[in-house]
Amino acid sequence: MSSIVEKSLLTPMEWYKPLKNASITELKNYKFICMNTGIEWESIDYHLNIESMLENSMQDVA
Repeated sequence: MSSIVEKSLLTPMEWYKPLKNASITELKNYKFICMNTGIEWESIDYHLNIESMLENSMQDVA
C-alpha cells in the first residue's frame, strides 16, 4: 500500500528578483522539471528548485 504526501513550501517572492521583476504572463509560463522538484521559466531564463528554496528559508531563520 502506498500513500501520496502533498506538502507546500512557501517563500517570499522578494527572495527571487527575476521572478519579482517578471510580468504575470511570464510567471504563468512555467514548467516542472527534475522529476517535479524544480520549476523553469524559459522566457526569463530562471530555474528554481526545492533545495534552493529550503536554503533561502534556513538562511532567513538563522
